[in-house]
Order: sequence, then structure tokens, then C-alpha cells
Amino acid sequence: MPNRRPTCSPVSTIALLAALAAAPLATPAAAQDAAPENSVTLPTLILSGGLTPVPQDEYGRAATVVGGQTLRDQGVDTLEKALREVPGIAVNATDLSDSVVRIRGHNGAQTLVLVDGVEQIADLGGTRIGGFSMDDIDRIEVLRGPQAASYGIGASGGVVAIWTRRGAEGLHYGASVEGGDAKAASAYVSQRTARGGVILSADWRDDKGWDLSGEGGEKDGLRHRGLRLSGDWAATEDVTLGFSLRRSAEDYDFDSTSFSPASEAAYIYDDRFPHGSLDRRQGQLWVEWRAMDGRMVHRLSYDAARDDRETAFSASFPATRTKTDRRALRYRLSYALDGQAVDASTQVISLMAERVEDSSPTESRYERATNSLALEYRGEVRPGVSVQLAVRRDANDSYRDATAWNAALAWELPESGVKLHASAGDGRRKPVFYELYGDGMYTLANPDLTPERVRSVDAGVTVPFAGGRGSVDVTAFSERLTDRIAYVSRPDFTGVYENDRGTSRRKGVEVSFDWQATDALSLRGHGTWLDAEDAKGDPELRIPRRSFGLGATWTTADGRGTFGADLRHVAGVRDTDRVAFKPVELDAYTVIDVSGRWAINDRVALTGRIENLTDADHVDAWGYAARGRTIRVGLGANF
Repeated sequence: MPNRRPTCSPVSTIALLAALAAAPLATPAAAQDAAPENSVTLPTLILSGGLTPVPQDEYGRAATVVGGQTLRDQGVDTLEKALREVPGIAVNATDLSDSVVRIRGHNGAQTLVLVDGVEQIADLGGTRIGGFSMDDIDRIEVLRGPQAASYGIGASGGVVAIWTRRGAEGLHYGASVEGGDAKAASAYVSQRTARGGVILSADWRDDKGWDLSGEGGEKDGLRHRGLRLSGDWAATEDVTLGFSLRRSAEDYDFDSTSFSPASEAAYIYDDRFPHGSLDRRQGQLWVEWRAMDGRMVHRLSYDAARDDRETAFSASFPATRTKTDRRALRYRLSYALDGQAVDASTQVISLMAERVEDSSPTESRYERATNSLALEYRGEVRPGVSVQLAVRRDANDSYRDATAWNAALAWELPESGVKLHASAGDGRRKPVFYELYGDGMYTLANPDLTPERVRSVDAGVTVPFAGGRGSVDVTAFSERLTDRIAYVSRPDFTGVYENDRGTSRRKGVEVSFDWQATDALSLRGHGTWLDAEDAKGDPELRIPRRSFGLGATWTTADGRGTFGADLRHVAGVRDTDRVAFKPVELDAYTVIDVSGRWAINDRVALTGRIENLTDADHVDAWGYAARGRTIRVGLGANF
């Protein structure tokens, strides 16, 4: 591979905002407060484990949960970087804005991204996460394997659930600033009492980026602004109301590509004009009623979201603009079969009814609706043995109906603390708008499309060691993708999206561990070995066959100083050579990041980080230069 690494150095708006509103903060809040934010082990509850939160020791699916403060202490400043440290995940990014999450070798549209329980719109093929800051994140939950039975037809490959912080009791506020190769700032203020609370947070980021062409020209950066307001209120002892509003806006640059490059170095060429923007608005209104002393819980919520995207490739052509709206009305009934309150029960059955509508103000053809029913059971069938079962039926008005299911088992062996876990599932991925309706010119509509289907089985073991100071988890999986939606060209220079009747296969092993080696030193690691093939038996593109990471955090001076280092190795990535139009394997690479934090006093701390410490050459996509060494320093305060 050529060395081309660069040198470092804002239905209608009013109506939508009125409807926007989120997170299930009332019931899950107790779980968030119960787990220390700085814990690297799974918390007591997995909030996104199904229709209701699931205790960690009862959960049988493959999952990774990590606290936001843990990640910040490790020097992680964006969601993209956080997910790169999760086994089974690949983050594909060609620039700062274009970061799409792929789980177990599936494409980005098969990964459902939730923020405080609200689905992020992914009708352009995958939810972009490039500008998502870590500053406001309380925790991240990653569920690997089909989750469509609980979350709908968009979660065939897995779920990334992001939970934002809600504020502790009393009045609290804080801010942080950072400078260097990227400038950033964030602030928040929260007020909470025993009956509820409210939090307002904002973040800003100006990352100058780097020249994607690798020729040392104009840098391709990203400017991000975010604002969130959320709250909850216990109107009575049994009724809680809540809301959330969130808005983020991004402007970003990128370089043009050549249709017929003479070499890899000529594929991306430095171009000052191409730019884009993404304006995302979303929220949720919800009410929760606990009846029968908490043994029955009713929850009604309404979500609304809009993505407004604009892309300009050249001054000679007008910019393209796409708006996508999503509205979801959802009712859930949960009942504890053992006579306890739902929150404390080990035997819960839940029924959910949902209607989701998707449309676009800029394209009248882009309209569809789905009515769904889901049934879920989770329970401890005998001491130490728990199961989760779910089935869902989606009735779609624009493409074929679909049924999804999953089942999981967790068995905690007596005294040893060892947990065996296994799961199986069948999930679907709905066609996105342009696959269903085409573009009205060169891409034809196909209303007969069938949702893509992923069938999965996995099994693993979680083993504690060092007297409970550490644990290691090993999970093996096998998945099959059928009815894959692919573009088929026609002799008249048009094309259409059709279902591929072949089977694409994925199999592999995911490993993760954490170990509090001493009171001052903690170690962590992850690894993924993945064999992902398309229906022809060829390796899937832009998916690492092997990736692993190792990290350490050292605390000193009675907790005033925290220093960390992380190493990430990636190998076996294949991509398309645009000169020869054939797959080639990209060079393996290793990147090292270091970070530090020093508490000046109990409220104020200095931070610093260096990414790609050794300035290593590395490539994630053929022809695109990757970022070299970056240095940042910052200051944070909390009161």
C-alpha cells in the first residue's frame, strides 16, 4: 500500500419541535444510579436488554456495557472511538462525518442506534455517528446478534443503545474545554429532587481534520453543535411523566473521488468545494403508570424525529437535499408473574403494540408505515437459570410483512460465579427508501422487496478470576444472512434493488476481559476473529478478519492522577481496488493512544491525550488517507 498519510498539525419544524420529546428515565434511572459510572464490568441491569430492563446475571445474549465516565477517563472523546473498543464491531469511516457501525460483518443499516430509547433515522443506509460527543453520555450498551423481536425490523444485526446522563439529586453544573488539533467545549446544568428533575446540556466541536487525499492539501474537517433538554416528574406515587428534546447540527468537508484513477494515490484528489450538513432533531414524550402495587406497569410513549441532510459535490451542480421524518406511537404492558413489583421481579411478561410512520417532506414517494405486536417473557426458571423469549410480527404497508424471534439462556454455576450464556434469533432489516422507491430516473422502484433476514446462534462463558477482581468472556457465533438487498444493473443503464437468493455467512469468536490488577492499575482487552463471506463465498469488504485491543489505566497520588494507554491492532481488511476493480487486502496496522488526567482540586481537572502516538501509517478504506498523530489538552470542572 502506498504511504499517503497526511502530516498532522439546525409535519413543520414548529410542529416537530412541539412533538419532539424521551428516554425512559424513571424506571431505568434506578439502574443507572445503582452502577458506578466508572465500573468497567456489566452493571446490575442491562437497560436495553428487551422490552424491560434485564438483570445482568439473567441475561443470555452477547452484550458489552461500559460507563461514559470510564471512557472519558480513558481519553475517549467520540462515540466512534468508544465503539472501536467493543468486540464484534467494525466502524467504517472515510472521513470525520461518515462513521457507520457494522456488527459481526453486517452492513450499517442492520445496526439499530438508539439514544435514550429513541431510534436514530438510518434511511440512507446506516446511522452516522461521526460527530457524536462522549461528553453527555452516561453509558453505552452494545447488543450483538438479532434484536428485532424486541426493537423492530431495523435491529437485525444488533443494537447500540446510548443513555445520556440525568443528573444527581440537588443542583449540579459543569463545563469542559479542549484545544489542540480539535477544539471542543461542553456544559451542563441539572436540578433533581426526590420527585423528578431536569437537565440541560450543550456541546460544541470544531475538528479541522486532515487532508483525505493524503497530498498535504486542504484539511477536511467537521463542525458539530448539540443541545439536549430532558426531564421527568412523579405526578403521583404511581404515575410518572417525562420528556426529552435533542438537536444536533453538523457541517463537514470531504474530497472528491476519481471514476477511473490511474493509481491508488490518484483515487482521492484534494478538492476544496465538496461539503455537507446534517441537522438532526428528535425527542419523546412518555407516561408510565404503575398499578397493582407495581406488579403491572403501563407505558405510553410518542417519538418524533427528523433528519435534514444536504450534500454539495461541485459548484457546477445544485446541492442534493433529503429530509426524513419518523413518528412512533408505542404502548407497553408489563406484568410480574411472581407477585413482586415489575422492577424487582424475576418473572415478567410484556406485551407491546407499536405504529411507526416514515415519510419525507422533500419526496412524496417516500412514505411507509408499520404496525407491530411483540410478546416477551423473561424469568428465572430455576435458581441460577434464566431465559428470555420474544416474538414480534411487523405488518408493513410498503413491503412484505415479517416475523422475528429470539431466545436466550443464562446459567450461573453455583459458588463459582461462572456464567454460561447462549442465544438464538431471527431478525429482519427493512429496505431503506431508495431501495424501495428508486430515484425516479436511473434506479427503478421495487415494491416486492423482502426484508433482509439474519439468523444467528451464539454461545459463550463469562469467568471471574483473581477473587472477582477480573473477568473474561468468550463468545462464539454463527450467523446467516439471506434475502440480501443488492443493486442490479440493466443493459439500458438503469438498475433496481433486488433480493439476492443466496446465503451470506458469518462466524467467529469475540473475547473481552477486564482486571483490576492492583488498587492503582486496571487492565482491559478485547479481540475479534471474524470470517464474513458474501453469497459467492468471497470475503465481505471493509471488515477486519482479526482485531484486538489492549489497555491500561494507572491511578496515582491518591486518585488525583489518572494515566491510560490503549493499543489497537487491525488486520485482514479487504476493499475494492478502484484501478483493477478487484478486492485487495489492506495493510495491517497498530495504533497507540495515550491520555492523562490530573485533578487540580476536587472540582477542576486538567486533561490531555495523544492519538496515534507513533504517527503510524494506517488505512481503513482503499485510497483514503488516515489520520496521523493528534494532540489535545483540556480543562474540566464539575460542581
